[in-house]
Amino acid sequence: MKKIGIIGGIGPESTVDYYKLIIGAFHEKQADLGYPEIIIYSANLSSLMKILEAKKWDTLTDWLLEKVMALHNAGA
Repeated sequence: MKKIGIIGGIGPESTVDYYKLIIGAFHEKQADLGYPEIIIYSANLSSLMKILEAKKWDTLTDWLLEKVMALHNAGA
């Protein structure tokens, strides 16, 4: 089974909600298999806000790509 990757931490409460929704959907389809493997990259909200406030869109792209690649390299 493939691992799921989530970029979280931007709003920890919403990360928990996403996690619960994924688990719930998984159990609806495959209740006998336990839980899916999920990797959460907890991103730094302060760093993101500085990029957004400065409107540095290229930096934002690089910032997001770094998180996506970290999840990919971890097996998601």
